[in-house]
Amino acid sequence: MKEAIYLILQDIQTLIEKLKQQEINQELQNLIQEAQNLTSQINKLLEENKPKEIYKKILQLKTLE
Repeated sequence: MKEAIYLILQDIQTLIEKLKQQEINQELQNLIQEAQNLTSQINKLLEENKPKEIYKKILQLKTLE
């Protein structure tokens, strides 16, 4: 009986770790998407030659670090 409980607890722990990893992966995907969006905005501002706006976007990128 103890062995069965131990195995169930191990399975639960494994599931918890998988869920944590999925959550981390999703957060990383969100950060990557946000960085890509900001980079695109910076490139557009570079084309339009708007240094103040570029600086603001770079600061936003830095906050993602």
